[in-house]
Amino acid sequence: MLKDFEIQTDTACDGAEAVTAANRFNFDLILMDVRMPEMDGLQATRVIRSHGATPAVPSSRSRPMPSRRTSRPVVGPA
Repeated sequence: MLKDFEIQTDTACDGAEAVTAANRFNFDLILMDVRMPEMDGLQATRVIRSHGATPAVPSSRSRPMPSRRTSRPVVGPA
């Protein structure tokens, strides 16, 4: 989807890798999936923000996780 735009992109396989990348590079935007192995997207976002990074971090999940069917915000301050 983003290949049509003249932007540089990077990917991470899991939340821990996303945290490492966010610590190494200055991203303007991070698209975070809530359901990831190793460290979920919500925890990864909290860690990224605790290290002082302040990129926009919209999060999403494709379908509800059975163990987390509570009503709570997916995006917001940690």
